[in-house]
Amino acid sequence: MKRKLLFAGALLVYGTGIAQIAPVGGGQGTNSIEYWSRSGNNHNGSNNNIFGPKWNSPIYTITGGISPMNVRMKLNGDFTIVPQYSINNYGWNQNVNTTGYMGLGVNSPIPGNQFLWSNKGPFSLLHLNGRNGTFVQELGYRPWMQAGITLTDNQDLSYMGMRRVGSGFDVTETVIAWSDNPSSTNGPDDFSIRFMGGSGNTAISTTNLQETGDLDGLHVARFAGTGEFGWEIPLASMLPEHRTTCMSAHSRWHITV
Repeated sequence: MKRKLLFAGALLVYGTGIAQIAPVGGGQGTNSIEYWSRSGNNHNGSNNNIFGPKWNSPIYTITGGISPMNVRMKLNGDFTIVPQYSINNYGWNQNVNTTGYMGLGVNSPIPGNQFLWSNKGPFSLLHLNGRNGTFVQELGYRPWMQAGITLTDNQDLSYMGMRRVGSGFDVTETVIAWSDNPSSTNGPDDFSIRFMGGSGNTAISTTNLQETGDLDGLHVARFAGTGEFGWEIPLASMLPEHRTTCMSAHSRWHITV
C-alpha cells in the first residue's frame, strides 16, 4: 500500500507540469493491459506499442539498483511546459531547449549534492558522459550546441555537430569544438588526429614516432586552443627515418616532414 501511495503521489507531481523529478519506481501489475515485459510483448488486443510515461516526465534507464549511481541513461521530457535547467549559465532565454535530448553514461555528481542525469540532463541531442574526474564540465558549452554529440569526461567538454549560423535557415556550420577550464594548470587542451593500428599494446613508443600499434598510435595532426596547427605530411617518396611527427604546434601553420 505504501508503494502504491508513493507512486500515486509521483503521478500527481508529474501531472502538474511543474518540474521533472528524479527516477521513481513502481507501476502496474503483470495483468495490466499496459504492462511491458522484459522478455518481449505479444499483441494483446490493445495495439499499444508506446514505451514511456503518458505525462511529461523523462525516461530513466537503470541497472543494478535504484540509487543515483545506478542511473545509466536519461531521455528528456518536454521543456516547453516545465522550467529548463541551465547549462553554463545559459537558459531558456538564451535559446536552450533540451526537449527530447538523450544522456548516456555515468550519472556523475554535480554541485548542490545532485547528479547529472537525476537532477539535470543532457547538454545536446546526444550527450555521452565518462567516469573520470570529480565534476562535469559545463564551461565551453554554447546554446547552439544542439544537433550534435556532447562528450564530457576528465573534467573537460567537447562537441561535434551542427551550428545554426544567424537566425535564418539553411546557413549551417559543421563544428568540432573542445574546451578547457580558463584557470586550468593542465591546459589548454589540444585537438589531435591519430591513426591507430595493431592491438593489445599497452606501451607508448618514445623512439619510433611512426609506430601505429603502440598505445597512442600515429600522431597525424594537432590543433591547439591558442590557434596553432601542426600537421605531418606523409609523403610516399620520403623514407620513414626522414619523417618526424609534429608532437606540438609552435606556429599558426606548422608542417613537419
